[in-house]
Amino acid sequence: MRRLRRTPFTAALLAVLLTVAVVTGPVNGPSSAVRRLVGADLAALGRHEWWSFITTDFFVDNLAQLLIVLGAAAVGVGAAERLMGTARTVLAFAVTGVAASTLGLGIESLGVFAGEYWADAVRGVVTLDPLSPIVGTVAVASAFASVLWRRRLRFMVVGSTVVFLLYSGQPSDLYRLLAALVGLLLGSLLTRRRLRVERWTSSHHETRVLLAAAAVVFALGPVITLVSHARFGFLSPLGAFTTAVMPPSRSGGEPCAVSGPARACYEQWESHSGQGASVVVLALLPLAIMLIGAYGLLHGRRAAIYVVSAIAAANGVLAGFYFGIVPVIGSASHAALRAGQSPEFGVWIAANAVLPVLFALIVLSQRRHFPRQPRAKAARRFLSIVVIAVAVASGGYLLGGSLLAGQFNPTVGFGDLLADLPERFIPVSFLDAELRDFVPTGLASRLLYHGVGPLLWTALLVAVVVLLRESRSAGSSASERAEFLALERSAGGSMSFPGTWAGNSYWFNSERSMAIAYRVVNGCAVTTSAPVGEPLDPREAIGAFITFCDSNAWTPAFYGVHERWARLLTELGWSTTVVAEETVIDPATWKMTGKKWQDVRSSVNRAAREGVKVSWSTWRELSTHTANQVAEISELWVVEKKLPELGFTLGGLEELRDPDVLLGIAADGAGTVQAVTSWLPTWTDGVITGRTLDFMRRRADGMNGVMEFVIAEAAVRAQLDGLDFLSLSGAPLAVAPTDEKSSPLDRVLGMLGTSLEPVYGFRSLLNFKQKFQPRLVPLYLAYPDAMSLPAMAVAIARCYLPELTLRESTALVRGLR
Repeated sequence: MRRLRRTPFTAALLAVLLTVAVVTGPVNGPSSAVRRLVGADLAALGRHEWWSFITTDFFVDNLAQLLIVLGAAAVGVGAAERLMGTARTVLAFAVTGVAASTLGLGIESLGVFAGEYWADAVRGVVTLDPLSPIVGTVAVASAFASVLWRRRLRFMVVGSTVVFLLYSGQPSDLYRLLAALVGLLLGSLLTRRRLRVERWTSSHHETRVLLAAAAVVFALGPVITLVSHARFGFLSPLGAFTTAVMPPSRSGGEPCAVSGPARACYEQWESHSGQGASVVVLALLPLAIMLIGAYGLLHGRRAAIYVVSAIAAANGVLAGFYFGIVPVIGSASHAALRAGQSPEFGVWIAANAVLPVLFALIVLSQRRHFPRQPRAKAARRFLSIVVIAVAVASGGYLLGGSLLAGQFNPTVGFGDLLADLPERFIPVSFLDAELRDFVPTGLASRLLYHGVGPLLWTALLVAVVVLLRESRSAGSSASERAEFLALERSAGGSMSFPGTWAGNSYWFNSERSMAIAYRVVNGCAVTTSAPVGEPLDPREAIGAFITFCDSNAWTPAFYGVHERWARLLTELGWSTTVVAEETVIDPATWKMTGKKWQDVRSSVNRAAREGVKVSWSTWRELSTHTANQVAEISELWVVEKKLPELGFTLGGLEELRDPDVLLGIAADGAGTVQAVTSWLPTWTDGVITGRTLDFMRRRADGMNGVMEFVIAEAAVRAQLDGLDFLSLSGAPLAVAPTDEKSSPLDRVLGMLGTSLEPVYGFRSLLNFKQKFQPRLVPLYLAYPDAMSLPAMAVAIARCYLPELTLRESTALVRGLR
């Protein structure tokens, strides 16, 4: 009851929709007379029945649509009303519903006047569709949502309406898209926020979520044809498997079409019997592989990129060949030839061929967000399964067809089977445009003819599942990571935990007592941190790693190491330079007294007045509400930067999910998250002796000084836990100025740091951390040869920004200016 009082319009709308449906027919919908009176169509427009623009938004066609509408209204309109209030929700529902019908009928009228094929085909369709104003209301509400949910809502609303229009193509599908577009414009006006198309900038996690959703929509698009009353969309042929039958044969087509039930016609019908299930299975298996690929995208599997893009591109190529080339070369069925006489046939072919290929290219362009690559062994196994499956299926069909040659009409030879072989693995929705050279007439030949395709695709599905399950983080195996983590738990450093993150490779000394996490970029093996573990002879172990790099023609670069390792490398003749300064707090002596602590004390007092408190937990212990807010704050930070998230030694949203990472979350009394921090562990002999600050982001409109408050609370917790140190980490490429003469590498790295400063604010971050009066611990880069400095500078930049695009580079240069 409380929720109904908060959403009175939603409750009233549900009551009206249900009452109207019960009165006019909840199962089969209104009678034809009522439909003509209240529905939107060109005839009503000609009769000046203007009320139909409104009444069409409250009637449904059948029980299935009623259930969908009630669910969409309860969830979508209810959420919109809670988000932007009752008055705005009523306005959004009324404006988008009427505007969608008015604009839609206007477009249909123009199409009919111009003789456009689609408009002429749907001119008699009467539309009853409450989903249009519901979709429009959600689109309006997206303008009032947070950045994360604004993007998700708009992606889902616009994406789903476009897919329905492309696959179904009914007037109601056009009205929903128009309602969504009008809703976006109205939301912009109500919030006074300019509606504009911006370049896509998002975190790795959010990009994976949206790409996975797009893959699911693309995979399920053909299924829309199953529930659609009619199929007028550009991409409806790609989903025609739900109604398509095998195309007629050259020998059987004419008698069936002209001579009635002749013997050839009987054999043709006999060849069709029992193939319905195989047709559907053959069409569904590629879609199932696409859905599995979408799951892989969600979990960062790079192999899923190639699976999804391959299926999508194959759809486009096959559509272009069978819908475009086959009719031209004279092998098309009569239906395809009749379709080819339409002036819009070229657009129809282009849409079916280009859109899937375009989707494949978009997916491929986002490879940098997917670090989990398959192991070489898993990739070889996948290729082996594919090759063996293709060989067995092809050989079985050719051999079996040769043995059963007499069970085909006409009798086939080996050449006929070989020419027909590729089409046994293609969904029938493509083959419907082509005449068949022969048809199976016996039971064994039908099982072979219709069964070989589903068997091959089943094997491919199994191969994809195995491949995606065995994908690993780029550069390492799970066992190597586990071994590295075990060494870190025994003897790690304050900056060594990022070595456990995705993207690293690992080197171990011969005794397996020391490990180094590194990345090979631009011919340089750049270490993620100092080595972990306690080797008997550190000098010998370091020498072995250097020899290992030399044998692979890599230039080793020890990045972010402490003075112990820098001194050792200097003794080996290497050069060193300070690349960052770690800010370290001693919990045992922590106190906030004196004038220097005034800013921090003010922030703590402000938090107490405003009811802001810090809670400590791991990601798994967060409530769904809190986790969503953390994701929103992170996404807003990425969107504002207009550049990709930095990686390498800086964690993002994915790294928060590690169960060893402690989260400090500041929230007010209403449960609104103000800021989030993550604290990486440092172990000594299996016991946590320190924590290092990594992830640090705050709500843009949150409490001033909230981050100072969170860090102060972290210091108090470290004091209570008896930790040896609390590290605020080191800001990359940010070093306090000194009087010493700078080296060439210092100048190169200084230039890089200056370039990134306007966007990422590393030096400002260092100044912020100095509020806590820490001691500064230098972090060094050690390198063997000054000749490698240019390659090393590029390697470090690409470690943080592995796939910086030309446009992103331009944005970076503009920031420097």
